[in-house]
Amino acid sequence: MKTSFLIGHLFIVLLLVTACAGPALKPKQLGDKWGYVDKSGNFVVEPRFDYAREFRNGFAIVCNTRSVYRRPKVDKDLLDEGVYYEKDEGYFIDKTVYGYVNSRGEVIVEPQYDVADDFKNGRARVGRENSYAIAVGDYLTAHYIGYIDTSGNVVVPVE
Repeated sequence: MKTSFLIGHLFIVLLLVTACAGPALKPKQLGDKWGYVDKSGNFVVEPRFDYAREFRNGFAIVCNTRSVYRRPKVDKDLLDEGVYYEKDEGYFIDKTVYGYVNSRGEVIVEPQYDVADDFKNGRARVGRENSYAIAVGDYLTAHYIGYIDTSGNVVVPVE
């Protein structure tokens, strides 16, 4: 009697844990793009990202690459004196931008940030590139940092 009682309760606990786990979406590549599939292997988020990470804390970071124009590294003293390059000596680079997908497969933030960290305590650190700092080689202040919430709303502006 005790054994069947324990097995019954164990079965109920197992069902509850499985139900609370929610959909287990996994990143999957199709051709050169990534999306997310459910347990049956059906795409819930169609492949449209250049890369898709595993879920952490109910969210996954996704990224795309875009071509961005860059000027060559500039001497900081020349910038301070107001001297700028007059020749077009720039070039294009591939730049990765990041966004977020929630565990229901909804894109809550389209890839747009240069920096994106995992969510912790309902917030994620995001950032944008500081072009001036990069141009003068100051990589310690190369990004403006802010925070977003789990709905994609800006909590602390990227400044």
